[in-house]
Amino acid sequence: MGDKSDHDLGFATVTQKVMPNGEIRTHMRLPSGITTTITRMPDWKWQDGVPVHEGHYHKLHMENYIVLRGWMLYVRSVVPAGYDVSVAEKGEMVIFHRKEHHLVLLGPEAIIQTTTYGSSVGNSRLEDLDWWPSGEYYKVVTLNERSLFYARERKHNKELRR
Repeated sequence: MGDKSDHDLGFATVTQKVMPNGEIRTHMRLPSGITTTITRMPDWKWQDGVPVHEGHYHKLHMENYIVLRGWMLYVRSVVPAGYDVSVAEKGEMVIFHRKEHHLVLLGPEAIIQTTTYGSSVGNSRLEDLDWWPSGEYYKVVTLNERSLFYARERKHNKELRR
């Protein structure tokens, strides 16, 4: 992880980090174990490479993502036969359950709020966070402009069928 600063507010700890993919994350961790994070993705261009997260899961945490600005592509599961890319846009929420593998890409200048809750099983190699790598399948995921186009088309068609 990149630059990091911590602040103890007495009732919570606030940490700000710059992630390897350029995201700026501000975490507020409460004693109850609930963490709320605001993540801001800097501007980026498709042709410069996609600043994607690594595929991962949480053993006991659940994650609730709300897109505050822009868009977020995500993949819930990858199997030998393939994977589906979905999109969430401003005002939409996505929930990842315990042990549900996922991969996320934030659009240029996107902002999301993530709340994690539940018991924690810490990974000693990652600041005792309940964060675990997904493994080899996620290395085959390709997110590009076409992925965004088709995810939006599938979403639009699904909404039309309702």
